[in-house]
Amino acid sequence: AAAAAAEEERVALAGGESSFTGVAAWETSGRRGGRVGVVAVAAAAVAAFGAGALVGWAATAGGGGDGGAATAVPGLQPEEALGDVAAVATDDHRCSDVGLKVLRDGGGAADAAVAAALCLGVVHPHSSGIGGGAFALYAPAASIEAGGDAGVGVEVIDSREKAPAAAHRDMYVNASDRSLVGGAAVAVPGELLGLHTLWSRHGNKEWAELCEPAAALAEEMTVGPSLAAALAGSGESLRQTSPVASRPFFHDAGSGQPLGEGDVLRRPELAATLRRVGALGPRAALYSDDVARTLTAEIRAAGGIMTEADLTQYEPTIRAPLSASVLGGTLYGVPPPSSGGATIIQALSIIGGYESPLVGVDASLRAHRLAEALKHAFASRMALGDPAYAPNVTAVLADMSDADFNAALRAQTSDAAVLNLTQYGGEWNQLPEDHGTSHLSIVDAQGNAAAMTTTINTHFGSKVISESTGIVLNNEMDDFSTPGQVNAYGLAPSEANFVAPGKRPLSSMSPTVFTRADGKKVVVGASGGPRIISATMQALVRLLLLGDSAYDAVHAPRIHDQLIPNECMVEDRTLADGTVISVAQKVRQGLEQRGHEVVPTESVGVCQLIAVEGSSGRLHAVSDRRKGGRPAAF
Repeated sequence: AAAAAAEEERVALAGGESSFTGVAAWETSGRRGGRVGVVAVAAAAVAAFGAGALVGWAATAGGGGDGGAATAVPGLQPEEALGDVAAVATDDHRCSDVGLKVLRDGGGAADAAVAAALCLGVVHPHSSGIGGGAFALYAPAASIEAGGDAGVGVEVIDSREKAPAAAHRDMYVNASDRSLVGGAAVAVPGELLGLHTLWSRHGNKEWAELCEPAAALAEEMTVGPSLAAALAGSGESLRQTSPVASRPFFHDAGSGQPLGEGDVLRRPELAATLRRVGALGPRAALYSDDVARTLTAEIRAAGGIMTEADLTQYEPTIRAPLSASVLGGTLYGVPPPSSGGATIIQALSIIGGYESPLVGVDASLRAHRLAEALKHAFASRMALGDPAYAPNVTAVLADMSDADFNAALRAQTSDAAVLNLTQYGGEWNQLPEDHGTSHLSIVDAQGNAAAMTTTINTHFGSKVISESTGIVLNNEMDDFSTPGQVNAYGLAPSEANFVAPGKRPLSSMSPTVFTRADGKKVVVGASGGPRIISATMQALVRLLLLGDSAYDAVHAPRIHDQLIPNECMVEDRTLADGTVISVAQKVRQGLEQRGHEVVPTESVGVCQLIAVEGSSGRLHAVSDRRKGGRPAAF
């Protein structure tokens, strides 16, 4: 009866307003076909898992995953999975299944993260891969089971790319295209060494075993919709930059049209590289001797400056996570050179301080408060950079997590209208937009959690593909700021993010773990450049403040406002199956009346989320259908 009443309420809410908080009132339906039979879902879940299946924040249970890897619950969406033991959420079902098999075979979250990340780099070579970098947040169960007050053992493995030793701050002045395409755009990749570090510290399976699924897919795989779309949009640039190594991505031995969805892709050089990495380890297989010499020579031949020493001397960095008390629990995020953790913490701190943060308020006011909190946080973000090169970062981080500082920002924010731009404070400069990425979230049988975001930046990175290894190389040098490039708003570039030898560029990657004293946990992150921050933050708000189900927390329409440009972006998208993900017109009008420059956009990030019930330990895994992902659980 309660489920039936909730369904009636949901139908009434489509594009409207209500005090009902189980589903945010500003969403237009994100379900396939406009609505889903909640009664049938509830009945199936209760029958399969008992009456406790729909307790707490999980108003909708889940099931899914392909190949029989996940528990099947009739009537549930394919983008959600329900388990009692372990779960994996990635943006491709093959990689969720790869990770889940590792967990079924006795591996832990770190092992599954390695296998799933390598898999994502193969099936989505336009977004991630061992030619790029990553941030991994690892949270052992023992360190967070009591609410995470101490957080002992929680750590961040930073394998973000670095600028080569020959790089300098003016290298892209009057030559901005060189930071996007070609060898000069390639920063020293670190993902593979980061994965190996995660495994060596927390894994228990054989390293080679974790590399093999990705190698097998590199030998032969089916092109999915995300890769097909990327090839349709960026394929010609890829072919022009790497005419030989790009041939597998095209018909007729490289001279024909780009491969489409359902076509077979074979990359034997990459398969051989991954098997060599599995047999020898990454240092011996890729970061030393002849292989490193050949790889860096290929980069220089494409116009780059990387040397063998740049590659062989790369080391991942182990960092302490950022942590803060927000939304009734403890949130762990990644520190600089990623801006994600600090920006999310500040935005949530501002939102959480309202007497009635978002519940029971007008839907457009709710969206306005979210946008204003994001603008304040993005203003602070402008001062962030690699802490080894930007000495003021520590002070900026202290402000961003300070309750009194954020209370003052909240106090000056008006519910009636936006502020003048200069009232948002912060360092008034511009930061380049990062792009791309893939995210994965994992919880293992022991309760250990891994959240990892990996990237090569824009689609196919630098468009340089190594002929000897098959690796698609990043263009992370474009994430640095360039002196003298004033943007359309008259803002100077960020000095904290200028190029320097060995420096890591600022990132938006936001792998996040949230925990409460009652044992409830959320493992979440997203892909999509700076929109990662907005997507991750709003998923947490919906789950923890609004009481949404895990599914709705991921799939409800989102907004994004990063202050510069002065636009409030609202999702307005129709998926291939006809499902509409769109912020309601009434909410858009309310934002405009308060002074926001409302701009429709197709997507505000792609989320992968796992919510863990405190009492039962049941896991609700959700992959974002915006990119066609599917989770897996058992």
